[in-house]
Amino acid sequence: MVGFDEVVSVFDILMVEDEKELAKLLKIYIERANYTIQLVTSGEEALDFLKNNTVKMLLLDITLLTLMVLLCAEKYAEWAVYQF
Repeated sequence: MVGFDEVVSVFDILMVEDEKELAKLLKIYIERANYTIQLVTSGEEALDFLKNNTVKMLLLDITLLTLMVLLCAEKYAEWAVYQF
């Protein structure tokens, strides 16, 4: 588990999306609404990102519902309890 002193950055949203063009478009709209967002393309990348960063919301591509993405959502839920 990541301690508060180990967190590198806090983002509003972490989006897991493998379609790059769609991800870029969604990022533009989200940033225009004054949210900070980080994009990753897989559950593995999301887990790595969450090890050292905090997010307030996790957006998952429903077509990427692999075991790793589900594990990522589970781990996020565990971390969120301790970070907020």
